[in-house]
Amino acid sequence: MLLALLAAAASGVAMTIQAAVNAALSKPIGLVATTFVVHATGLVLSGIVLVGARSFRHLAGVTDVPLWLLSGGLLGVFIIFTMAFTVSRLGAGLAVAVAVSAQLIAALVLDHFGLLGVSRIGVTWVRAAGVALLVAGAWMVKASG
Repeated sequence: MLLALLAAAASGVAMTIQAAVNAALSKPIGLVATTFVVHATGLVLSGIVLVGARSFRHLAGVTDVPLWLLSGGLLGVFIIFTMAFTVSRLGAGLAVAVAVSAQLIAALVLDHFGLLGVSRIGVTWVRAAGVALLVAGAWMVKASG
């Protein structure tokens, strides 16, 4: 469990850095071009890892999955675009605070109803209080800026 928590924390740091880098890139080349460049470089790196790990044979199974399982790429484009847009206007702190608050609210809904294949974990008052504190924290980041 510790490894998973550390990986999640590292992912959060990476997302914040990525949002700031993408916002900076969008200034000279624009939001749409930034979204394309980010995904093109990601595609190249993913391709290298896929070939290096000799996992390309697993791609054959992609034709057998329900279409909605491929929506992650579409959501990725939306996320890259909107975070590059918001960080340059709100600052990294507020943009990430709002995004993380919304992520946690959505995660609790997914958990509570067991949607999209996640384990069903009900909303308790403690979990709801955690969300409320996070939202309050986002408001405090805004109020201080």
